[in-house]
Amino acid sequence: MEATTSKSLAAAIQEGSFPDSDTILSSDLSSTIPALIDSIQDARNELNTSIKDISKGQASDVDSWITQAKKVQDEIARCKEDAAQIVQEHERILALRSTRAEARSKVKLLEEEISFNEALERQIRLISATSQSLNTLDNDISQQRFVHAAKAVPTLRATVISIPSGQCQLLLSQLQSDLTQSLQGRLKAELDTRCQTRLTDAAAVMRLSGTSTHDEDHQEPSVQPISSDDVLDCLETLDALDEARAQIVKKVENSLLPHLHKRSKLKILKGHIQDHELHFELIRDSPPPAQLSQALKVLFQYIDGNSPSKLKQQLLAHLAHQIIPLLIVNWLDTAVPAELERLHELDELQDEVRHLALTLKQCGLKESSDLEAWINQLPKTWVAKRRMVSLDAVRNAFKKATRATRSVERIERQTAVIEQEQPKSDTADDHWAQSWDDNDEKPSDGNAASDAATGDDSDAWGFDTDDQDNEPQKPAQDVMPAEIEEEGEAWGWDDDEEPTKPTVEPEKETPAHKVNGIKEQPLQNRQQDTVLTESYTVTDIPDYVLDQIRADISDLQVLQSSPGTYFRTTATLPTGLQNFPPLILAMFRATSPTHYQNFGLSNMNLYNDVLYLIDGVSTLTAANPGLSDDLPSLQRFARATYASELTLQRTILHDLLDSAQGFVSCTKPPYAAVCDDAISSVTDHLRNLHAQWEPILSPSHLHQAIGSLLSSVMSKIIQDIKDMDDISELESQKLVSFCERVSALQDLFVHQGSTVSQVAFHVPAYFRFGYLQEILGGTLLHIKELWEQGGLSEEFEKEEVVDMIKALFAESSHRRNAIHAIRG
Repeated sequence: MEATTSKSLAAAIQEGSFPDSDTILSSDLSSTIPALIDSIQDARNELNTSIKDISKGQASDVDSWITQAKKVQDEIARCKEDAAQIVQEHERILALRSTRAEARSKVKLLEEEISFNEALERQIRLISATSQSLNTLDNDISQQRFVHAAKAVPTLRATVISIPSGQCQLLLSQLQSDLTQSLQGRLKAELDTRCQTRLTDAAAVMRLSGTSTHDEDHQEPSVQPISSDDVLDCLETLDALDEARAQIVKKVENSLLPHLHKRSKLKILKGHIQDHELHFELIRDSPPPAQLSQALKVLFQYIDGNSPSKLKQQLLAHLAHQIIPLLIVNWLDTAVPAELERLHELDELQDEVRHLALTLKQCGLKESSDLEAWINQLPKTWVAKRRMVSLDAVRNAFKKATRATRSVERIERQTAVIEQEQPKSDTADDHWAQSWDDNDEKPSDGNAASDAATGDDSDAWGFDTDDQDNEPQKPAQDVMPAEIEEEGEAWGWDDDEEPTKPTVEPEKETPAHKVNGIKEQPLQNRQQDTVLTESYTVTDIPDYVLDQIRADISDLQVLQSSPGTYFRTTATLPTGLQNFPPLILAMFRATSPTHYQNFGLSNMNLYNDVLYLIDGVSTLTAANPGLSDDLPSLQRFARATYASELTLQRTILHDLLDSAQGFVSCTKPPYAAVCDDAISSVTDHLRNLHAQWEPILSPSHLHQAIGSLLSSVMSKIIQDIKDMDDISELESQKLVSFCERVSALQDLFVHQGSTVSQVAFHVPAYFRFGYLQEILGGTLLHIKELWEQGGLSEEFEKEEVVDMIKALFAESSHRRNAIHAIRG
C-alpha cells in the first residue's frame, strides 16, 4: 500500500499535477515519506541518464560554441585597448585646448589694456575740451556775448552727455547746468529790461523795446550788442522761450488788467505813444467807455508795432482774450443807457469800438468778431436792458411805494333804451351793482339783479365774457368750487390764447303791434345816458406800474415815428419793446400777492389796485392795441384775488358754524353755550369784516362781498337745520333766536342816504332764510298758508318742507293733512 501511494505521489510530482485519488488524499502520508523520497531520487537518476544520452550526439556543436566564445573575449580585450588609446588622445587634445584658451585670454587682456588706455586718452582729451568749452561759455556769459554763448550750449550739452557716466561726468554736467541756468537768467533779465512797466498815481508806462536798453556810450568794446529778437532766439535755443514769454505776458497783464476793473482805485482813461513808450493816464473815477476803447486800440497798435516778433502774437492773443470780454461785460454793456433820449451817446462809443475791432482784425485776432457782434447786437442789448429796467420797475414799485391809500372814483356811462309811455325802469342801479365791465354796453334788464344775486362772487363784477343769461340760478353754497377752479386761470400765463369777446347784438326796432286788429305805429324809443360813479380806495403801487408802462409805450412810439434817429450805425431797429407792458403786468400778477401780504395789505387792497390798474391800462389800449389782450388776464387775476379772499372768509365762517355741531341739543348745556358762541362769533366776524372793508371797497362791492358771505352763512344754517331729525319746541325757539341774530345783520346793507336795507338784493339766501324762520316759529296752519300763497314754494321743495314739518311736529291728523296739502 505504501509503495503504491509513494509511486502515485512521485508520478504527480514529476508531472506537476495534483493527485486526484481520494484514497491518497485521505490517507496518512507520514509513513510514506521515505518511500516517496526514494521514488523521487529514482526519477531524478532516470532523468540524468536521459540527458546524458541525448547530449552525446551534440558534443561537436558545444566545442564550436566554446571556440567562438574565446574569440569574442579576444575581440573584447582588443576593443578595450583601443578605447584606452582614444581616451589618452582625448586627454591630450583637452590639454592643448586649455593652453590655447590661456593664450587667448592673455591676448584679450593685452587688447583690453590697449583699448582702455586709448579710451582713457580720449576721455581725458574730451574732458579737457569740455572744460575749455565751459570756461569759454563762462567767459561769454560774463562778457555778455549771449548769442555766442547760447549757440555753444547745445554742443556743450551733447558733449557732456557723451562723456561716460562717472564722478567726472556728474561734475561736468552740474557745471554745464549751472552755466546754462546762469545764461537763461541773464537772458530773461535782459528781456525783462526791454519790457518795463512803471506805475504812478496818475499814469502807467509800458515799454517793449526792440534794442538793448544799455547806454551804448557806456558799453565796453567787448560787449556784443543784442536785440530782443536775438534774446528770444537764444532763449528758444535754450528751450526756455515759452517760460520767458509767459513771464513777460504775465507782467504786462498784471500791469494792465487791474486798471480795467470798475472796482479798481485807478482806471485807464486814455493812452498815447511817446519815445517808444506807451503812456496810460489813470483816474480814480470811471472813464467814458469810448475813451477806454480808444486807449485799448492804442495798446494793441503799440504791441503790434514795438514788441519782438516771437513775443508779439502770443502777447496780443493773450491780452485780447483777457481784455475784450472784460471790456464788453464791464464797460460796453453797462454803457448802454436805458433811456431812449440818451441813445445818441452810443454813436461815439460805436465808432471807437469799430476802430478797435478793425485794429484787432489787422493784428489777426479773432476777438474782433466779438466787438463786431456787440455792435450788431446793440439794439437787442438795449432792449434787454430796457426789459430789465421795466421788470425792476415792478420790484421797485413795491419798495418805493409808501402804501398810502387814497380814494379814487370810477365813472361808468350806461346807455339805456327807454320806450315812451312806459314807466321808467329803475335798473341802472341794479346794473351798477351787477357789473363794472366798461366794455359791456348792453343795458340791464329786469333779471339783472336776480342773476347777480344768485351767481358767484366774480360774476357780479362783469369779468365773465360768456353769456350766462340762459343759465339756471345756482344756490350760494355751489359758488365755492367754481371760484377755486377759476383761481388757477387768474395768473394769465395763457395769454397767448385768443380771449373770448362778448357778442353784442344790435338793437332791434320795436315791431309794430295791433290793437283790436288795427295796426298801430311802433313806439318811438329814446336813449338815455346814465352816469354811474363810485369811490374806492387804492394804494400808490399801481401808479408806479402805470408810469413804467406809459414810458415804454412812449418810447415805442418815438422809435416808430423816427426810425432813423436812433441806432444809426446798425442795420436793424430794436424789436420787442411792445412786449414790455405785458411782461410788466405778468410780473405784477406774479409778485404782488406776496408783497401785499408782507406789507400787511389785504386781498381787497390788491383787488382794488388791480381794478385801478385795469382802468389805467384800458386808457392806454389806443396807443398800444396789444394791451387789450392783457385785460382778460388782469380781470381773471382780480376775480381770483377777490374770490380767494371770499373763499378764505367763507371757510372761517363755516368753521365757526361747525363748532355748533349742527345745532344738535342746542338747548342743553354745554351745547347751548357752544351754539350761542358760534352764532356770536359769526355775526361778530361779519361785522368786523364790514368795518375792515368799508374804507377799502366801494359800497356796491362791499355790500356784494358781505352779502355773499352772509348768504353762505344762511345757507349753512339752513342745511344744518334741515339735517336735524327731531326739533323740540324749545330747540325751535332757540333756533328762531339764532336766525333773528343772523338776520339782524341786515343793517349792514343800508346805503348811504337811505334808511331801507338792501339785504334782499345782496343776499341771495335771504328770503329762503326768512321762510325757514317762519317755519321754525310758525304753526301747521301758518306753514300751510305760506305754501298755498306760493312764497314758500319758491324757496323750498315739497319734500324739504315735509321733512321739516316731520321734525318740528309730532304725528297727528293735522300734520298728515298739512303734509297731504303740501304734496298736493
